[in-house]
Amino acid sequence: MFGRALSTEKEKARSGGWILFSSIVVSRNHAQIWSDGGQVFVKDLKSSRGTYLNGVRLSPRKAESHPIPVASGDILQIGKDHFEDTDTTSTDGE
Repeated sequence: MFGRALSTEKEKARSGGWILFSSIVVSRNHAQIWSDGGQVFVKDLKSSRGTYLNGVRLSPRKAESHPIPVASGDILQIGKDHFEDTDTTSTDGE
């Protein structure tokens, strides 16, 4: 399981196979990855910022995805940061 680490949840990493990140784009319970019969799968667990496989989001925001097969060479992205330039200050003549 992938998730965001909070100071009170660091024990997750030691008990139960959690991989924790200190990032605001990763939800506390973000995604799950596992192997079944030699095939690797990934599933988004209702994350806000999404789980992406080869650039394609697995499910809409806050919706759990179905298990998706992962192949060798696939790119898995946990969360996505969006930046927006909100500076509307004019620089004309300054």
